Amino acid sequence: MRDFGTVTIAPNSSKIQFDVCCDYFQLDHQLFIGLLQEATVRSPADGIGVLIDPENGEVLDLINGEGVIGYFDGAPLESWKQPQISIEMERIGSVYIPEIIVGEERILHPAIHKTEVSRLLAVAGSSPCYLGSHARFLAPAVSVS
Repeated sequence: MRDFGTVTIAPNSSKIQFDVCCDYFQLDHQLFIGLLQEATVRSPADGIGVLIDPENGEVLDLINGEGVIGYFDGAPLESWKQPQISIEMERIGSVYIPEIIVGEERILHPAIHKTEVSRLLAVAGSSPCYLGSHARFLAPAVSVS
């Protein structure tokens, strides 16, 4: 798992986005992308985090217990194309409406109710493949507007 920085959420922010390009992955990798509140001893990490299976296109929510939230039609992903993976969250008061974007495809995540979110940590990572290597994540970008 790699940390791509922390973003501060101002009270008037309406959109949060984290983009990253994937490279050097195998079809047996499991790719993870997330925007998480920092964990403490008393509470686990909170926010949005999904596992993406590049072979069959399954997108699974790992943080909020939603299970499989969708499939993208472009599976299997091809590493040489360096697909972009993103999380976009629209904020309306204390409700966050996340979308997971794989290439050009969008998967709507169920809305999340969060109070007092002031900082989110952008993370991405992968499971090791059968050769023991991990995927690379390039050109990370986090924005708040």
